[in-house]
Amino acid sequence: MSKQRSNDIEMIAEIYGYGSIMPFGAMQRTNAEELNTQENEIKGLGQVENARKGQKPDEAKLQAVEEHMSKCADARRSKNWMTMRKAAEATTCEADASPKLFACRAEAHLKLYQLKDAELWIRKARTYELSATECRSKIFGMLSEAYILFVQAQIDSSLGKFDDACIAIERAAQIDIQSAEITGKLKNMRLVDKARTHGNEHFNSKRYGQACRVYGEGLFLDSSNSVLYHNRANCWFKLGEWEESRADSIRALLIRPQYTKALYRKAASSIKLERWADAVRDYEFLRQQLPSNKVVAENLSHARAELRKSRRKGNFMVELVSDLDKFRAAIASGQSVVYFDELSNPESTWMSYIMDTLNAKYPLVTFLEVDVKQSPAIATAEKIKVAPRFKLYNNGSRVAETVVLTPDLLELLIKNTLVLPPRWFGVRTGGW
Repeated sequence: MSKQRSNDIEMIAEIYGYGSIMPFGAMQRTNAEELNTQENEIKGLGQVENARKGQKPDEAKLQAVEEHMSKCADARRSKNWMTMRKAAEATTCEADASPKLFACRAEAHLKLYQLKDAELWIRKARTYELSATECRSKIFGMLSEAYILFVQAQIDSSLGKFDDACIAIERAAQIDIQSAEITGKLKNMRLVDKARTHGNEHFNSKRYGQACRVYGEGLFLDSSNSVLYHNRANCWFKLGEWEESRADSIRALLIRPQYTKALYRKAASSIKLERWADAVRDYEFLRQQLPSNKVVAENLSHARAELRKSRRKGNFMVELVSDLDKFRAAIASGQSVVYFDELSNPESTWMSYIMDTLNAKYPLVTFLEVDVKQSPAIATAEKIKVAPRFKLYNNGSRVAETVVLTPDLLELLIKNTLVLPPRWFGVRTGGW
């Protein structure tokens, strides 16, 4: 396989690609002297220090580690990644330096799309040198050293570090050529890399339909590849297929939540689809990551303006209350949801739109907005010290409150507290 690094598709200025945080093979290792046979047998199982002091290993604790490995194996066979993660976590203190358990934990996090955690644990796994005995031992039918590289390769691939991934899986195959799982993954990664390269060639030649098809072939082989989803989203965007572009961007972000380029493509697709609330939310996140990017700033301003227009056109705008007496009268009877914020802040536009949507969805609940800057009397009476803030009332009594939360969580709180109240309805809660 060619090791020549291919440039991934760049769509906007000032959005930097992701480099290799820890290049393959660059992990610093301890240059200890050769240990005795007993230490080699237990190194990596958390008892290195005991071995150096000439102490005998605790057989019960070693057995406990093996039991955890057995649980990991059972969970892996059934692809129950949550159980595998818990089995790798539930170790004794003496097993805290086990590279095999670190690698198990990393693979479980990877399969659960928790890439940051996967990177952390595979890095820890590769911090420790495996003893000669451990190198000969097997995990899930693979030699231990090869398994660690096998997991490393998959993590690198998911992060778009294709060259590092190929090097890792090729080294794993050299160590354990007998493993069908490793050789199968090596063949798979070569085909995925070929699809990515050919897809990029088609895209650069403006053959977007062909590029889309080739990226799809790569995704058929590796459905957890965030870069291929992002690249295909770019193709859909060029073809004017905004829904498909947005969908593939979301898939990339599910795998890799901090993927800035995928978030940019999702935001741009939302603008094309006139999904102004989604666009505002995404561009606000992008603005935090790319504060000097003019395109992001302009698109955010445009999306906010369009969102305000759409609110004015709607028939379910939330009432803005500025007088304390009117506020108290409004919440005195029935169920109410009040959004407290500095409404002159452009970032409040998106949440106001969410309130409008919920207002239309739950007509029996009163939705109100209070500008804490313009209505200090209400803010003082309700003890609003942090904004934004949400308060839920039943017949004038507060039943729940929370600071900033997502629209889904806000709706869930409304349902559980006001719409479908539990038996303890009316009991004051501290909020989320």
